[in-house]
Amino acid sequence: MNPDNFSIDRTRRRFITLLLSIGFSNLSFAYLFRLPYVSDFKWSQDIPLNIKSLWFSYANSITADYEYVKPITETGINLTITQLIISFVFLTIILGKSLPQTTSTE
Repeated sequence: MNPDNFSIDRTRRRFITLLLSIGFSNLSFAYLFRLPYVSDFKWSQDIPLNIKSLWFSYANSITADYEYVKPITETGINLTITQLIISFVFLTIILGKSLPQTTSTE
């Protein structure tokens, strides 16, 4: 890739697209945690809330611990592991391809 072909607008668009794809992925998993697979998770105070599923999704995507939601079945664990793998792919491969590459001759 020739760095002369990169404009600042193109780089910004690629970065914004990356952030939007990560955000959409997290929202999609929050939906899965909250509605179809709600019984596969232990919710604090036994009350599943939309905001808890959203925070759990974001925390899970960066491998942080969110104590208010825990997977309790094998399906719940598999779903959280799937999100970790997808988030890792987004943050490594896509981010690596989104950043402009330079060719150093030194």
